[in-house]
Amino acid sequence: MHGLIDGAIWQARMVLAVLVVALLAGGATYVNLPKEADPDVPIPFVGVTIPLEGVSPEDAERLLIRPVETELKSIEGLKQIDSYALEGAGQIIAEFEVSFDQDQAVLDVREAVDLAQREFPEDAREPIISELNASLFPILVINIFGDAPERGLYDVALGLQDELEGLEGVLEARLLGDRDEVLEIVVDPVKLETYNLSYQEIFAAVSANNRLVPAGNIAMEEGRFPVKIPGLIKTAEDAFSLPIKTSGDAVITLADVADIQRTYKDRTSYSEFNGRPSVQLQIVKRVGANILDTVDMVDAVIERQQATWPDTVQAELTSDMSEMIEDQLGQLQASIATAVVLVMIIAAPALGHDGRPRDPRLVRDGVPDARRLWLHHQYDGDVRHGDRGRHPGRWRHRGRRICRPENGRRAPSP
Repeated sequence: MHGLIDGAIWQARMVLAVLVVALLAGGATYVNLPKEADPDVPIPFVGVTIPLEGVSPEDAERLLIRPVETELKSIEGLKQIDSYALEGAGQIIAEFEVSFDQDQAVLDVREAVDLAQREFPEDAREPIISELNASLFPILVINIFGDAPERGLYDVALGLQDELEGLEGVLEARLLGDRDEVLEIVVDPVKLETYNLSYQEIFAAVSANNRLVPAGNIAMEEGRFPVKIPGLIKTAEDAFSLPIKTSGDAVITLADVADIQRTYKDRTSYSEFNGRPSVQLQIVKRVGANILDTVDMVDAVIERQQATWPDTVQAELTSDMSEMIEDQLGQLQASIATAVVLVMIIAAPALGHDGRPRDPRLVRDGVPDARRLWLHHQYDGDVRHGDRGRHPGRWRHRGRRICRPENGRRAPSP
């Protein structure tokens, strides 16, 4: 051991060079290492949702949940089944043992649901099977609000969604608080009676002319090409020109008996920010992507997109996981730096002029003593500062608002 130490002393330049290379390599690795809020571990839960419009909770339990529970009981490794009968759907959560194979569990659940699907009512929709994954939880929520009509907020959110989903680290930008746009047909009863028409005839005409009809394939020298007949109603003019009835040479169209206007479907959910209607975008990162870099790219896109927004539309960021990670990394770096400084302070007096320790016990106990001194310093600081102290493990959310100063430049406000 003494020979190794003496050799390091005589080869001081080489040792310093190795130390510098190690520090640079470690620093580069630390910078490029992905920062995660939650570890990417498999969660032993698989969810099954069976939609059936209009079904009551009692009927959902009898018609949807019980057949699936019967088939799920035969799956190996199943630990517990939790079922929920809802208005319009049935939901089942299957819990597996911790040592489960996630892909195999999802496959077994899918096969069990396929077997139980034979007993479902004919109107039941296709079951939705989903696996829980911590990496699919949103890392950031963008709230878009302001003094603008609903269609204006929705258009702004759509434009922002398209650009965000093109980023390298973004897997999905989920849009919440929006409603599907539809064409509403308002029929005039007096005109119906004048033209001797019924509501069933109008419904049949609209349904027959609002569909995409496949017309087979065309075989040519270059290959086979699919042929389809576009018949979807996309604009109000398409609906106005629909023929409803013919009388001799006269053709009665939908415009003769009804008014058509653009509107939205009835709300099934609401999105508000500070009591004001808003549209939300939930950002989900890709597996292995760096949260800090992803959030920085999202911030840059928002600032660039705001140049095209109306002055009354604002965006505010909430549920930002990068802030929690930055706080935890700051605490970790401060702890390491404090420990190194304290160890040097304690170990330096123990070193002699010849580089050999006078008392090996003092150097040996340097790190534990430095750790205890740091903990005492943290505890004393928390007591003196009261609720302003930062406790390990406690995280308080701080939203960031993208504001528009008077000089026209944008920056996150504190």
